[in-house]
Amino acid sequence: MGCPNPLQIDSLNGEESWRLFKTTAGDFIETQEFKSLAENICNRCGGLPIAIVTVAKALKDKRHSSQWKEALRQFKRSSPKNFTRDMKEAYATMELSYKYLKGEELQKTFLLCSLMRHQAFSLDLVKYVIGLDIFHGIYTIEEARDKVNALIYDLKDSCLLLSGHTYESFSMHDFV
Repeated sequence: MGCPNPLQIDSLNGEESWRLFKTTAGDFIETQEFKSLAENICNRCGGLPIAIVTVAKALKDKRHSSQWKEALRQFKRSSPKNFTRDMKEAYATMELSYKYLKGEELQKTFLLCSLMRHQAFSLDLVKYVIGLDIFHGIYTIEEARDKVNALIYDLKDSCLLLSGHTYESFSMHDFV
């Protein structure tokens, strides 16, 4: 990022990771039904705060152990061959978070955001979604702008986007 004196930030230790995961996902994961699954998923995040928060937010409304078991299975299976071990875990985290986004429009919007420059603007995203005809049932620019802004907020709530320097801007995590 061009910082003259970069500061090394280590990953979180096991206890810190678990505390962050539990705070984000909710206290229900302390129950006997969820604890082992949640700890296993948390460990797969490799102590990376962005990975922990992203996955925990994706799973926080999932109150059936079968949903958590399926998430753990996906985590274990989604590791491309070309990545190092750390990158495999990061990729699995992002893939899981992407799969848990609600709706095709939100997923497509996230993919579009990932193609935009680091500091992107919602108005540019509006142009892209209109041009690519991603939204159905949108008839005015104002409706498209409102829909894009709502989706950007959803992506920020999922920890997949960051707020930008202005109200109309956003950016992707370097991790993403």
